[in-house]
Amino acid sequence: MQVTQIQIKNIKFNVPLCSAVDQRDIILQLGKYGLEGVISGLALDRKQAGSWERFGVVVVAVLLNKMPQNIATDICDKLLKGAKVHDEQLPQNADLEYFSGHMEDYFELVKEALIHNFKGFFPYLDQIKSSFSGQTESNQVEKKQTSTQQ
Repeated sequence: MQVTQIQIKNIKFNVPLCSAVDQRDIILQLGKYGLEGVISGLALDRKQAGSWERFGVVVVAVLLNKMPQNIATDICDKLLKGAKVHDEQLPQNADLEYFSGHMEDYFELVKEALIHNFKGFFPYLDQIKSSFSGQTESNQVEKKQTSTQQ
C-alpha cells in the first residue's frame, strides 16, 4: 500500500492511497456533481503551476456546497481511510474526531489526499483527449473530402 506524508500546519499525517474500487467510486461521484469540466480542465493544464491546488479547492467547495451530506461524507471517509497522525509517541487515527475545532485542517487534508489519489489519473485523460482529437480531425478530413466530391 502506497502511503504519502502530508503536512498540515505543523502536523504530519500518513495517508494511504485509496483502493482502486474507492478511487473509481470517488471519480464517478465527482462526475455526477458537475466536476467533469474541472477534471477535463485539469487534464489540459495540469502542468501549469497551481492547477492541482485549484482542482483540490474546487472539489472541496463542491463537497461542502453541492453534494448531499452522505455522499460527501463517503468521499471524505474513503480519502482518509487508514490515515494516521505521524507521531511515534502517540499514534492516532486522523479521523473526523481528531479535527474537532479545526475543520479547516480536516478539509485541507481531504484536498491533499484527493490530489495524492488522482495525480496519476490525468496522464490517462491526456491519452483519451488525444484519441478524441485524432477522431475529430479525421472526421473533418472525411467531411471535406465528401463535400469536395459532391
